[in-house]
Amino acid sequence: MDGNKFFGVDIQDKKIFYHLIKEVVILWLISWILIVLYLDGDEARGQFGDMFGAVNSLFSGLAFAGIIYTIILQQREISEQREEIERERFEKRFFLLFNQHIEFIKMIDLRDNKKIVTSRGRDCFGVLYREFKKNGAG
Repeated sequence: MDGNKFFGVDIQDKKIFYHLIKEVVILWLISWILIVLYLDGDEARGQFGDMFGAVNSLFSGLAFAGIIYTIILQQREISEQREEIERERFEKRFFLLFNQHIEFIKMIDLRDNKKIVTSRGRDCFGVLYREFKKNGAG
């Protein structure tokens, strides 16, 4: 198991998700405390609770946190896909140019004064090198 992954999810991503859940629960608890402090009597609190439904707000908050978490994960995944696509494009271009280079080298011919081919392809470089050395160019 990779040190930064837990069930295929980056540990940093899990920390963000748990932080969002904590924030929602804290807001929910604060609202509950404010209801207890500022609403007198069970009847007023009951009416208030029926009107808003604290459990519904908790689940709505958790769903919202889940959506934010999902958006963050998708954003990172898209970024990784873009990097992979760019890498694949580079590799494709590189090997295309490399293959063209090899084909160009295969097409090289050295001919003597009578137009007879004396060397082909890579062998031409060795012949040319020896000629340059012999003539004092190297």
